[in-house]
Amino acid sequence: AALMDTTSPEELQDAGVLDASYAVVAEQPPLPRELAEVWASAQFECTDFVTESARAQVSISHGRVDGKAYAVCLRDALTDEEIRVAVVESLIGTFDGVAVDRFSRAQGECARNSHH
Repeated sequence: AALMDTTSPEELQDAGVLDASYAVVAEQPPLPRELAEVWASAQFECTDFVTESARAQVSISHGRVDGKAYAVCLRDALTDEEIRVAVVESLIGTFDGVAVDRFSRAQGECARNSHH
C-alpha cells in the first residue's frame, strides 16, 4: 500500500514493473532513480530489510547461519541509510555501485561470522 500511496499503476507500467494488463512482470527491470527512491522508501516502511536479509541467509544456508547473530552483525556493519542507498542502487541496476559493494561485503562477512 505504501508504494501505491505515492505511485500510480500507470507510472509502474511506464517503468516496466507492470505489463499492459497491470500484472507484475516476471523480471523487474532497472527502475528510474525517482521511482527507485519511492520504492525503497515504501519497502523500508513495510518491512525490516535487515530481518528479511537474515531470513534469506538462514534459508540459503539451510539453517547454518544464525539469523539473530547475522542481523546484529549487519546492523553494526552498516547504517540504515547505507542499506537504503544499496537498495536504491540495486533497483536502478547499479550492481557495481559502492553501496551495493559495501552491502554485499557486509552480508558475506556477517554470514561467515554467524554460523552456528
